[in-house]
Amino acid sequence: TSNIIENGICLRTDIHRLWDSYLISINPETFKVEISSLLNDTEYKQFEGKEVFKSLDRDSIPQKFTLGVH
Repeated sequence: TSNIIENGICLRTDIHRLWDSYLISINPETFKVEISSLLNDTEYKQFEGKEVFKSLDRDSIPQKFTLGVH
């Protein structure tokens, strides 16, 4: 399920590293960014609580299940 185009998220390199390290995620129910407390004193704190995928239709966003696995 994770190797299909619908589950792709385009991230800049630094954010992608944080994603792969499980320091930043997207809540599958609210589609809001959640960050690890390890990032509280960093520039990434500004992203916490931001809603993503707002301007996309439901067929263009990753599956809730896949986001939940992360």
